[in-house]
Amino acid sequence: MFCNHCGASDQNEQAYCKRCGKWLGASAPEQRMIVMAVFSAVSTVFGAASAIALFSTFLGTRGVPPAVYVAATFCTIISVHQMISLFFTLGLLQRLKQGRSQDQPAVSGRQADQHVRPGQQAGALGAADQSAFIAPLSVSESTTELLEPAARVARRENSS
Repeated sequence: MFCNHCGASDQNEQAYCKRCGKWLGASAPEQRMIVMAVFSAVSTVFGAASAIALFSTFLGTRGVPPAVYVAATFCTIISVHQMISLFFTLGLLQRLKQGRSQDQPAVSGRQADQHVRPGQQAGALGAADQSAFIAPLSVSESTTELLEPAARVARRENSS
């Protein structure tokens, strides 16, 4: 698949473009998260209103089946769950916006090709910064030190 914005090839249909960072699918995840936040808010309000209506109508009256109080309790629990879901969704949206604002602005196809280093393909990622990693040890490092005690033990057994 090709990107509709910059024309880069070999793209996934429901993902961000590897070159320009634009969403390639029908609706972006940000839009779906906003819809999810709205439904969570509506569910929170309806659940809380149902619980308040049940408790205020039947609280303190005689002959009320216990199922009414159980239903009101479940409405309260659902309302709290939806409120927590709403706060998580709003937090994710805020982190997503902060991450997008901290990134450098997306570069168009021609501009991206101008910043390509010699020997690097257009749109390809540069080399990773490995300065924070510890250099791997050699396979043959310290093998002599590890094998010496075994050789000495074998000599002692032969001499006895």
